[in-house]
Amino acid sequence: MLLVAAEYGRGQLSDDGGTMTTSSSSTSTTLRPRRLPRLRFGLSTLMAVMTLCAVGAWYWWRVPFRVEQTDARGNRTVETVRRLWGGKTIRSGLWERSHPTFGKLASRTYREGVLHGPACDWDIFGQIVAQGEYRGGKKHGRWTEYHGVPSAADSDPTASPLAQQISHWRAGLPHG
Repeated sequence: MLLVAAEYGRGQLSDDGGTMTTSSSSTSTTLRPRRLPRLRFGLSTLMAVMTLCAVGAWYWWRVPFRVEQTDARGNRTVETVRRLWGGKTIRSGLWERSHPTFGKLASRTYREGVLHGPACDWDIFGQIVAQGEYRGGKKHGRWTEYHGVPSAADSDPTASPLAQQISHWRAGLPHG
């Protein structure tokens, strides 16, 4: 009430619910203090706000996003990461490395920071050098590697034959 009295100038507070009477030489005026509007909302509004907060927090922490980085040589790395507590990130999705002139050089897939899924490497001519799959961070399944990559002096890189080596892996160990 003291704040209200200071706002309206000199006056006397009455005991009838917070009214204030000011008097001047000719008239007497009764002023009522301003009150802040009371916030009123129902249970459904409260539940809707709580749901939006929960969905927003889930989206912020669980949905991956892409991060692009370029090094001094111009090689570009694009990776998909998601947030962890403490401001850290973890790879979760596609990781690609490319050169500005030669194009894509490598592609990997991660799940929770571990290699899991298809992997492929290319040479500077765009030909596949290695292709296979990872499960739980280890080679798994059929892996194909190509040897005898054509040199830069060759005029037609697609014409030179490449030696193909096929290997089978299970849980990071050669199989068969």
